[in-house]
Amino acid sequence: MFQDFRRAPAAGLRAGFCVAELFGGVYSAPFERIEASDPGSKHMSSGKIREVTGGQFRELLIPPFLIVGIDEAGRGPLAGPLTAAAVVLPPSYSNDSIVDSKKLSEKKREVLYDEISRCALAYVIVSVDPPEIDEWNIREATRRGMKHAGERLLELLNVSKDAAHFLIDGNMSLATNAHQETIIKGDQKIRSIAAASILAKVSRDRQMLAYEEQFPGYEFARHKGYPTSLHFERLRELGPTPIHRYSFAPVRAAAEQTR
Repeated sequence: MFQDFRRAPAAGLRAGFCVAELFGGVYSAPFERIEASDPGSKHMSSGKIREVTGGQFRELLIPPFLIVGIDEAGRGPLAGPLTAAAVVLPPSYSNDSIVDSKKLSEKKREVLYDEISRCALAYVIVSVDPPEIDEWNIREATRRGMKHAGERLLELLNVSKDAAHFLIDGNMSLATNAHQETIIKGDQKIRSIAAASILAKVSRDRQMLAYEEQFPGYEFARHKGYPTSLHFERLRELGPTPIHRYSFAPVRAAAEQTR
């Protein structure tokens, strides 16, 4: 389901715009609806993608384009969603603590998540669930998730695609009419991509914490669905859950063993 809960700035692109996050199926966030130019109402329908809500850094200045950093988290896990985020930082914003999420502790990521969501001009976080990952394959799910995050952000801001420039971590181009640039290790080079990596990672981790309660015994809070020895052990003992990715070989093998 597309669910649009958000805070909006009083006018223009000032700080404070966000989309609520999905924690185990429970939506919560203070919000007020955007008036007039808000296109969101037509998206209150079912859909396969759900809106959830350093190094040598360089910020590319590409006037007159709106610069959007895009990254994802969760391509490698055997269970749980893939999460993508798109974020626009103020042109003058600087925070040397915002680096690639993989280089930060969980505690530091949580602090920076709050900082980014408070200071960003806009951000959108998208979650793609395991059934769609299995249907599309992980690469296509990643491509669709990142595209949806970037284009949804533009739609919510009422910015045309030809007025935006997507900076995308990695080498995966998107099927979009927005200007785009793929950057290998972009989360180590571009601040807005690093910010997107933090938003995606923290949002996904929070969803996995919710699954810890929903599926006791799997210890999702510890391994977050990644292919660790502990996760393999639980798969062998308990078999896969509905949030496992059955298109991934270890999950298929575990399913066959527990039939």
